[in-house]
Amino acid sequence: MGELRETINELFNLQGNKLFRTIKGLTVAPGNTVRTFAEGDRTTFLHPFTYALTLIGIAVFIIPLVMPDIAITKSSKIEQQQIIKEYGAMKEISEHEMGRLKMAEFFQEYAYGNDIQKYTQYVSFILISIIHLLVYKNIGFGLKKNSWYIFYVYPHVMILTMPFAILYSISESILYFSLLSFGITVISAIFQSWAASQFYEISFGRAIKKFIFSYLIMCSFFLFSIIIISLLLVLFFFKV
Repeated sequence: MGELRETINELFNLQGNKLFRTIKGLTVAPGNTVRTFAEGDRTTFLHPFTYALTLIGIAVFIIPLVMPDIAITKSSKIEQQQIIKEYGAMKEISEHEMGRLKMAEFFQEYAYGNDIQKYTQYVSFILISIIHLLVYKNIGFGLKKNSWYIFYVYPHVMILTMPFAILYSISESILYFSLLSFGITVISAIFQSWAASQFYEISFGRAIKKFIFSYLIMCSFFLFSIIIISLLLVLFFFKV
């Protein structure tokens, strides 16, 4: 209870301007800002946990509002709706058609809703945190300092890439969406590598290599998850 009270007091203590100083510090010198906090300065910046909780909470509500239905998603939605309408009106339906109908209803109700999007931020943050700890474990920093880095830097990336997320709402094509996604990846790579080079006192080149390695691990995890989930859905709905 004391931790929660301290978090609320820290966040809404406007006189201290901690939130502004934290955002400014993480923008102009991210690694040095985290190092300053890690070395014992508890009065200048918001606590990393408070900062992460605030930004992730905001993202959970904002991102679903600005994320678009890009062309491929719109096309898939229309296809699922046609399947539901066509097969739902049939008096007799085969087992295969029933499987397609159930799968279409599943995607229409869950995959295209905002429920999954709301939890994506939390799942992604947890996954990124675990990968970061594994990739940077050989640097020699303890779990506490690594955790402070994670709670400061990774949520701050959302602030820097928020303009791109807002632009998603006016995207009209897959190409435009892909360019925006590429822009977010580039900004994330540069910022995170810059922050890591300052905080861990390593070269920018080494930090870039660690970012690429982390990114590949994350992509592999999501690809593996998609394959497993797809197989389970096929086995469940089509009874292969």
